[in-house]
Amino acid sequence: MRHAEAYVRQASQVRPLPGARELLAYLSDVGAPWAVATSGRTDTARSALTMLGLGPDVPVVTRNQLEHAKPDPDLFVEAARRLGVAVSASVVVGGSVPDQLTLARALRWARSAVTPTA
Repeated sequence: MRHAEAYVRQASQVRPLPGARELLAYLSDVGAPWAVATSGRTDTARSALTMLGLGPDVPVVTRNQLEHAKPDPDLFVEAARRLGVAVSASVVVGGSVPDQLTLARALRWARSAVTPTA
């Protein structure tokens, strides 16, 4: 069974984590750039984004917008690019160990992509 099919069947039970809306509102209030990067596809992520009350101005990166998703770092690298911030200056808030491992890969990628200047 595919992940997307399972998600659609249980989507009515999905709820935002406690404090998620408040955290996003706070980040917006203090002017901290933030984005959503999800290994879900745009069509399945839409309901969760709506549940969070996210407007159209929030950068959202989904797996179907990129060639690679987790465990490759592309989601986080693209989110940082859209925000105009360095991956190395980014913080990832994720609900799983794979999220943190993917961030570690993104940081290694960012370090290797930087060429020293004299």
